[in-house]
Amino acid sequence: MKPMNTKARLTSLIQSDVDAGRRVKWLEIDLTDRASLIEEILKQRGPLAKVMKKSGIDVALPTLNGVPLRWDATVTQTKVK
Repeated sequence: MKPMNTKARLTSLIQSDVDAGRRVKWLEIDLTDRASLIEEILKQRGPLAKVMKKSGIDVALPTLNGVPLRWDATVTQTKVK
């Protein structure tokens, strides 16, 4: 089985909280996941990669599935109400 990419794993993390009936305020992303996301986006070479190269990942990807992202956290986790 092919391992899940970082974006899919983070989306799944958000979705599991939503499915449990929790309201996700934001997603904190650690440095390891940040590096993995940057690598995945650059491999795709699409418009998102161009924006990221010009302005940084925090500008290119401010949200994931409508959930705001907070970068450079100690641990990747969701913040819920």
